[in-house]
Amino acid sequence: MENFLQHLDETILRVLNAPHTPFLDEVFWYVSGNVVWIPLYVYLLWLLYKQYGWQNLLKILGVLVLLLVCTDQICNVFKNFIQRPRPTHNPDLTWIKTVRDYRGGAFGFVSAHAANTMVVALFLGNLLDKKMRYVLLAWAVLVAYSRTYLGVHYPFDIFGGWCLAGILSTLAIWLTRKFFLPKAY
Repeated sequence: MENFLQHLDETILRVLNAPHTPFLDEVFWYVSGNVVWIPLYVYLLWLLYKQYGWQNLLKILGVLVLLLVCTDQICNVFKNFIQRPRPTHNPDLTWIKTVRDYRGGAFGFVSAHAANTMVVALFLGNLLDKKMRYVLLAWAVLVAYSRTYLGVHYPFDIFGGWCLAGILSTLAIWLTRKFFLPKAY
């Protein structure tokens, strides 16, 4: 069963990692980073302020920061415990394409990029209107795809990050509704 799942993961990765062009290389290099998303972050802060006010915005940001720290650290625990090499560190995957020779750290399961962006999308998407929820989900999927495009994560690394994000964001949404913003819902 393990060989089947590894083969499936590599097969899907081969499809997702294949379409390299110089233009797409640059696009996905920046999509995978944080700086390009600063306008989105500023817009999200403005929307949250507009809907909830300063005091509640600070509460939401406090929960969000705690949520991101937890997500990121849990991803590191998984990576160090499971120690699944990234595709770029697998000598059998001679076909893997990278950008700027970026290889990432040694281990990839679970993807912190996928987990962090999805936890933000699910948490803030729950606090904002439905249209923004779809925008945030599209953003999280795009960032996750960039990780396979860059060759530094298998699709199951991404899926694992999304599962972790689902669990943690559900808990954060419940806590926020119960303790931090009970009157705002």
